[in-house]
Amino acid sequence: MMEAGIDGGVAMTIDEVRCPYCGEVVDLCDLPELVTYWGEGGPLDVECIKCELMFWVQEDVSRSWEVSKENPDE
Repeated sequence: MMEAGIDGGVAMTIDEVRCPYCGEVVDLCDLPELVTYWGEGGPLDVECIKCELMFWVQEDVSRSWEVSKENPDE
């Protein structure tokens, strides 16, 4: 897993979100409204299924491009 950042002492990764209270992994398939193309959604409130506490998740989108004079697939 690639580490994307740390918030409140709980590491967030590219493919998972953890509850900042108990560390329970939230399946992103359960939060389809979280994933957008541009990250235009506001903070999404989530209730942890393990500890039942509320926390908020903000999507952070970044992109990068590679440019070359030659076709890299050839």
